Amino acid sequence: MESSHPVEILAEKASAFVIVKKGTWGHEDWENFCEQVCVSGFELNEYNRVALGNLLEALRYFYQLCPMPAVAPKKRAAPCKKAVPKKSVAK
Repeated sequence: MESSHPVEILAEKASAFVIVKKGTWGHEDWENFCEQVCVSGFELNEYNRVALGNLLEALRYFYQLCPMPAVAPKKRAAPCKKAVPKKSVAK
C-alpha cells in the first residue's frame, strides 16, 4: 500500500480538526492540535505555527461558508399492488 505524502496527512488532520470542532476552538484545542502535528513528524517553529494557524483559519472560513451537505430523505417504497389474475378468454 502506498503511503500518503506528509502534506496530505497534515491537510486531512487539519480538515478533520475544523469539522470536529465545528469551526470553533480555543487555545487549548490549538495547542493539542499542534502536538498532534509534531507527533506526525512536522517541526513546528514560530513560522510553521503561523502557517498552520493560517491553514486552520482558511479551513474555518470555508467550513462556515459551505452549507452542510443535505441529507436526502429516505424514499418510502410504494405499496405493493396485488397481482390481478388475468381473465382467460374463451375461444
